[in-house]
Amino acid sequence: MNSFQEYILIDQYRNHVEQFSKTEEGKWLLSEFSNPEDILYLSSVESGISLQDIYEEVEFEE
Repeated sequence: MNSFQEYILIDQYRNHVEQFSKTEEGKWLLSEFSNPEDILYLSSVESGISLQDIYEEVEFEE
């Protein structure tokens, strides 16, 4: 079994996170989050974090 099972891309220009998780079939599943109240659950470390916490103190240019 390959140990690389999950990765996260965090957009630096807007409130948006992409999570890629490997399925049991070995395919990548994409989940996208844009709402500050969304919770990103990281199965590889069995923990979750809200987008609000990820982007805490970040000010986006308009």
